[in-house]
Amino acid sequence: MNFKAKLSRVAIAVAVSAGLAGTAIAQETSSGIRGTIVTESGAIVDGATITITDQRTGQTRTYESESNGAFSARGLRVGGPYTINVTDSSGSRTVEDVYLSLGESSSIDISLQPTDVERIVVSGYAGGVITETNGPSANFGFEDLQTQPNVDRDIKDVIATDPRISIDPTNANAIGCAGVNNRFNSLTVDGVKQNDNFGLNANGYPTERLPFPFDAIDQVAVELAPFNVQYGGFTGCNINAVTRSGTNEVHGSVFFDYTNDSLQGDSVDGDDFVVPAFNERRYGATIGFPIIKDKLFFFGAFEKHEPVEIIEFGPEGAPVLNEIEGLTQDVVDRVAGIANDVYGYQVGDVLSSLDLKEEKILAKLDWEINNDHRAQITYQNTEGFTLSTSGLGNDSFAFSDRFYQRANELTTYGVQIFSDWSSKLSTQFRVNRAEVVNGQTPQTTQPDFGSVTIFDVVPNVDFNIGADQFRQANQLNYDTDNYVFIANYFEGDHEIMAGVEYESVSVFNLFVPGSQGIFEFDSLEDFENQQASRIEYNIPPSLDVNDGAAEFEFNTFTAYMQDRWMVNADLTLTFGLRYDRWDSDSDPVANSRFEQRYGFSNAQGPDFDLVQPRLGFNYIVDDETFIYGGAGLFAGGNPNVWLSNNYSNNGVSIRGSEFEGDATDPRVLAALDGTNTANFGFEVPALSTDEEFFVGGDGAVNAMAPGFEVPALWKYNIGIQKEVQYGVILAADIIYTREDNPAMSVPLNVRNIGTAPDGRPVYQDFDALDADCQADPLSSDCGRSGTDYLLTNNPDEGDGWVYTFTAQKTFENGFDVNFGYSHQDIEQGSPMNSSTASSNFGNLSVRDLGQPAVATSNYQVEHRFTLNLSYAHEFIDGYPTRVNLFATRRSGQVFSYTFDGDPGFGDERFFEDRNLLYVPLENDPIVNYAPEFDQAAFNDFIADAGLNGSRGTIVDRNAQDSDWVSRVDLRISQDIPGFMEGHTGEIFFVVRNLGNLLNDEWGTLRQVPFEYNEPVVDASFADGVYTFENFDGPRGQRVDTPASTWSARVGINYRF
Repeated sequence: MNFKAKLSRVAIAVAVSAGLAGTAIAQETSSGIRGTIVTESGAIVDGATITITDQRTGQTRTYESESNGAFSARGLRVGGPYTINVTDSSGSRTVEDVYLSLGESSSIDISLQPTDVERIVVSGYAGGVITETNGPSANFGFEDLQTQPNVDRDIKDVIATDPRISIDPTNANAIGCAGVNNRFNSLTVDGVKQNDNFGLNANGYPTERLPFPFDAIDQVAVELAPFNVQYGGFTGCNINAVTRSGTNEVHGSVFFDYTNDSLQGDSVDGDDFVVPAFNERRYGATIGFPIIKDKLFFFGAFEKHEPVEIIEFGPEGAPVLNEIEGLTQDVVDRVAGIANDVYGYQVGDVLSSLDLKEEKILAKLDWEINNDHRAQITYQNTEGFTLSTSGLGNDSFAFSDRFYQRANELTTYGVQIFSDWSSKLSTQFRVNRAEVVNGQTPQTTQPDFGSVTIFDVVPNVDFNIGADQFRQANQLNYDTDNYVFIANYFEGDHEIMAGVEYESVSVFNLFVPGSQGIFEFDSLEDFENQQASRIEYNIPPSLDVNDGAAEFEFNTFTAYMQDRWMVNADLTLTFGLRYDRWDSDSDPVANSRFEQRYGFSNAQGPDFDLVQPRLGFNYIVDDETFIYGGAGLFAGGNPNVWLSNNYSNNGVSIRGSEFEGDATDPRVLAALDGTNTANFGFEVPALSTDEEFFVGGDGAVNAMAPGFEVPALWKYNIGIQKEVQYGVILAADIIYTREDNPAMSVPLNVRNIGTAPDGRPVYQDFDALDADCQADPLSSDCGRSGTDYLLTNNPDEGDGWVYTFTAQKTFENGFDVNFGYSHQDIEQGSPMNSSTASSNFGNLSVRDLGQPAVATSNYQVEHRFTLNLSYAHEFIDGYPTRVNLFATRRSGQVFSYTFDGDPGFGDERFFEDRNLLYVPLENDPIVNYAPEFDQAAFNDFIADAGLNGSRGTIVDRNAQDSDWVSRVDLRISQDIPGFMEGHTGEIFFVVRNLGNLLNDEWGTLRQVPFEYNEPVVDASFADGVYTFENFDGPRGQRVDTPASTWSARVGINYRF
């Protein structure tokens, strides 16, 4: 691993003879070399011939130094080795074994020697004495990828060795970069965007797992604040990877690894559980070879995974990780019997594990057209599925018919052409296409049956049967086309770069929740008697669910220009402008009732632009010290689904009906009685499509605010890296960020009707077109059934600080040590942690429903320590043993104390348990206590939670912390002889969460779960006074069992 927040490990000969350094280039799929040619006495050499040869392919490029002795080579393949040969009448110089890193351009000042001086050979060169950078970042080479402890074969476990990057196992292993929303990152592979461009997957991928074969990757660079204007499409971090290529030598690999139930932990904190029997295999291969020597090369990679997912919850006595308290097999059998005997519906099985599948293929051609031009063509396909356990949890149960298959297929095509037109001018042209097909298919064998929920089958345990409402009609396809042209012109001390990009995202989104009906029952007896408490039905007016699909296209045009000015041998300045424009070829379907209500149309697609200035610098203080920094504005990366919601939820394309048990209309009550409907459950009541109840043209709407500005993030950075005594490399880095026009989602059909006793605003439903609202705005009959949400900008802008320190040392005896620490202090308004407008509004704790205040960010990891230890030794001559250990310890997930339910702030129809708690004074005039309220226990809680200082105030959001979390991963490998000369085998053992393996009280992840709130008090208010009715006490942190148990794999690699 080569952190760019540190110096490179390079032989002393390089420092004395070559003076090499690296500098960051943007979202690149290639590398570059620039430098200055001088004589032995230091005089500038004009017209020297510089020849750069890629020893892998034999490609040779030739350049001439400028009048100031400078030269620049762009578009070089990453890796190496390269040989640089400089000749002139005044002398010559040769440097060998030069290796180039992704996202870096090596800078070399070469002093020529008389021709009778032997050439200089630098072995194992890896980027320069000092690794320059225009911002904080980390770079990982092929060896890092292959040796890091990594049970999942995912780049996430590798990049998380940087203390600024954290992985959240409770949120689909989401990637958090320096405290920014995990949905705001970008992932590119060979220039093709492969992050979740639509925005449904928390893991950041368009697929369920890593979207490409792991062994195909050559290098990965993570840029947190790159000030080069080519970088865009993110505000978190840019994860940029390039794949391996064929060479003149045939090379390849085969791997196989394995795990089963005996290689999984079965105890956490003294609680034992049963791991069901399973076997899981994973295997793959790579091959690279020349099709035409020195001209045309092929590389291919294949990986197949047959994973097994362990079911976490089940009835008492079932072979699952967590038994649901009070739920017996007899109850499960009774529910299944009623479903079959009364409704004719076959529920699924009670499962303990799920068999999954995934295949990945990558093929790549490298064509060295001539010494001035080269091309790359890449094809990739990843196809697989997982089964999601909808409706199954700590307080709910679902048979397998409730599960659904998340099937994903990603296909990408990419062409890149790199050209040197002269020693001054080089260009790069790139065209890519990514096709994503995401389906969510219910696993029921009777898909015409609706979604059924039975409440309190046993105390506090609900049952779910049939396809859940969100999977009854759910299909997403989107294609992304990207075109890029970049030109670099080198003149004297300036390297001018200009480029244009165009991206088009075409979307087909079928999402009609409840298209087969939603049926709710208050008890098992009601279910048996077919007496529903609520029925909901949604379908397009044509009653054809396919007519509810939304099709649209988003476009992004980008242009940028930048000057990289080498002020002198030590100082480089980079400054430029980036311009992005977002628009759409179509607008959402207009809803006339929406415009009558709010005075503006919902038929507004994206139409905004942004200029993003960037400035960076690199300053080499001396041979051991380097300072870098910069400032710039970054935009993009916001999930496209936020815009898609406006197209899918227009209130016109889909109609709906809803019946509830508290109705007084006898027709509604009759509809809720299933005995009046033939094939009840398979069919909704006829009244559901009656014109009076089948509401159309005035449904709930998602809209974008007029004048909406694209959210952006200002980033400022300063860093220093220094090599000190004994070869220790130290680095310190500061990142400051400030939000610019952050997004939030708010309901439109509410209004402020007063204040609560503690001063917070109180809201109530309001519909300007409703006669009851016009007659009496405070009437309980005022309002409408749906909720209109507005995507708008938050006037309150958060900011954040990230402080990082790293230290590393390489010992001569084979030990390598890397230590890192990062501290984050991040504040934001709305975390925008979901894909739907309603969840983005509701999934955060607030003191004002209409305006989320700036507070500690959900994504903040206040403290994170990392330690990477590696050791290699040849106990058997020629066959090294390697031990790699990675340990991390971090502060826990933040959370908030809240009221239980809605005391009357107007949130009862949206999301409960999220209104921040008012902590009363010891004798508080605005708080009364109900007789049954346990004041002593409540006061003890206030003291234990550290809330005495908050008495008389509303607590801040995310002011509390869950427990600290530690994890240690280990990989041990031993090289073994291959079958032929030049072949090598490797057997390995890798374990995740070694602490839990050694002691089941170690390595436990315990936290307050999403939505990160702890409701503690039931309350109400009237006449300016609260009544605290019941002290519930905090629910307490929950153990995440899968993340807290150890797991291991054994395997073999064979390389040739």
